[in-house]
Amino acid sequence: MSPCIAPETQQDYIVTCSCIYRAAVSNDMPSVKDVYKEMISQQLETRLNTQHSTQSQFEIEINLSHPESEDVVKRLCHGKRTVTLSLLKGALYEITPQEFRRFCPYPPTAYTKACCIAEIRCLHSSVFVAGRYCKYSRCISQTPWILDGVRKGKTSVQELICQRIQERWRADDVKFSSSGREDIDVRMLGQGRPFVVELINPHRSFVAMTDFAKLQRKINSDSSDIAVRDLQLVGRDSTKRLKEGEETKQKTYCTLVKVERLLSPTDCDLLNSVKDLVLQQKTPIRVMHRRSLACRQRVIHQMSASLIDSHHIRLSLVTQAGTYVKEFVHGDMGRTVPCVRSLLDSPAEVVALDVKSVETDWPPFLLSDT
Repeated sequence: MSPCIAPETQQDYIVTCSCIYRAAVSNDMPSVKDVYKEMISQQLETRLNTQHSTQSQFEIEINLSHPESEDVVKRLCHGKRTVTLSLLKGALYEITPQEFRRFCPYPPTAYTKACCIAEIRCLHSSVFVAGRYCKYSRCISQTPWILDGVRKGKTSVQELICQRIQERWRADDVKFSSSGREDIDVRMLGQGRPFVVELINPHRSFVAMTDFAKLQRKINSDSSDIAVRDLQLVGRDSTKRLKEGEETKQKTYCTLVKVERLLSPTDCDLLNSVKDLVLQQKTPIRVMHRRSLACRQRVIHQMSASLIDSHHIRLSLVTQAGTYVKEFVHGDMGRTVPCVRSLLDSPAEVVALDVKSVETDWPPFLLSDT
């Protein structure tokens, strides 16, 4: 505390700064980045003799650096090695006056050096290619599987799809997103799972519609493990639909279930009579290393069971998206209730599982693929 400033003045200063930061990160006032972007855009219009447009596909990326303030920023973000804008915004929004006093000196440090330009890059705005994929193999994962720094499996759905698309647009990098995911030993059948590939800084911006059909055939001929359909160019805004309805849309599954005790047609009748069964599912043990611990409510809308032999049934399910089907069958040591195990009063396990459909109309179906 400075001896020449009264404590209440210092407290007022801290509270004021905290309120300013909260206003800044909650969009109540423009960010420094937006102000700088507006200033530099006006200068670039003059220098380049062209009009600035937020819709332009040509982008200029300017990275600024300020080493003197890096230490404060890292302390605010609790020592994270990589500090992102969203991480910093979250820290500033949640900070209390007491924490602000601990992290930031009073009076504030007078920095002696201005920001410097660390890098300038000229880029083409991202291009987005959407489609649907089917996975016919029980031996490849959706995305590259790295465990403890060691790669598992030779390839993935992402790599089989993205390699050809990245080559066609000559992009620097790609980002793959999908509407949910299936386990490595689960097939994705039916009309496929929607996905989108973001092509970062593509060096080829125009691809004719006829080329999409050729590209699709090429991807499908490269491997018998997957197939794609409905490949098309989409806008950035429309990609938001990929994640819409994550909790409300329905999925259809078909699974082969093994039950320990002897089965009869009466057991199938019991399962077939179940409608809109509400589950309480705790985070499965098998994914606890990458998912937060929580109890989620999910719904089994419909079940259709048919007897194969005295210990096996074929079970078709219509479920709410986000339902852990394997855990619904075996119960996950009591973490999913009710479950097939509890309904039949006997241990049960999944022998094989297929996703039959993901109920969504995005991206649009193409007539050539129907």
